[in-house]
Amino acid sequence: MSNLKETFALKFDELTAPGAQAFAAFLRGGSGDGTNACWGALAERFAAEFATDDDRVAAWPKLTEVGDPRALLLFLYLSRDRPTVLTAVAADAPSLPRSVQRALVTIEDAEPLLTPQADALHPAARELREGNPKRLVRHRRLIRGRLNKLLAQRFTAPDAPQPGEEVSP
Repeated sequence: MSNLKETFALKFDELTAPGAQAFAAFLRGGSGDGTNACWGALAERFAAEFATDDDRVAAWPKLTEVGDPRALLLFLYLSRDRPTVLTAVAADAPSLPRSVQRALVTIEDAEPLLTPQADALHPAARELREGNPKRLVRHRRLIRGRLNKLLAQRFTAPDAPQPGEEVSP
């Protein structure tokens, strides 16, 4: 198991949400057939185990503690039509990585929630938020392309390196 998955598993072990332990176990063991779960499978399982807004709001601080932009981006995608969850995310917006702030700005339902923190956002996120609407649409497409790439990565063979892992010679 990659160090990143173990880090996430340890964070989810700390939660009392009903699906947290099952998700941590999935992070550690994948599908049980020896394959390694990648971002697409992890996102699907996360959505199933953290089905309620309350569960996702509880998981959000654990995701931000780890800070992996890919996980944060997938969380935004999975929670994009959940105002309660977006409110929790928007409250933390200034502390998020620039790429995640820019992705958050592209979510229409998040727009009014970001207004109180607008001045504290990264300049690139503010520019996207306040700039040309066509640029926002283009960036939304770019984010969707990144999401599609992440979601397409489902499982790898047991001896294959995880995406982003270094391969020993």
